[in-house]
Amino acid sequence: MGKILDAFSDEQLLVNAVTEKRSPAHQKYCEQVCAFHKKLEEKLNDEQRKLLIQLLDAMENEHNCDAQNRFIRGYSLGVLMATEVMEERDKFLIGEEGYTP
Repeated sequence: MGKILDAFSDEQLLVNAVTEKRSPAHQKYCEQVCAFHKKLEEKLNDEQRKLLIQLLDAMENEHNCDAQNRFIRGYSLGVLMATEVMEERDKFLIGEEGYTP
């Protein structure tokens, strides 16, 4: 994939400094994750806690790779759609090659 698109999807290309607010549903899920994580961590011994952290780190890394791939694919499909629309733009113009009543 292109270098700019990779950097953009990997948050290495900053387009604006605003942090997006979570929706109420998203915030609820985040709070649930934290609560479940805390409850589980309290029940685990040190070795189990270490394993849990490794599992969560691996899951986060996998999720980030998947999210990056989905973003790149979606962005690329959007560009393809825009290209298709631009190729047919003359249909909407009045003139020799475009729309004629």
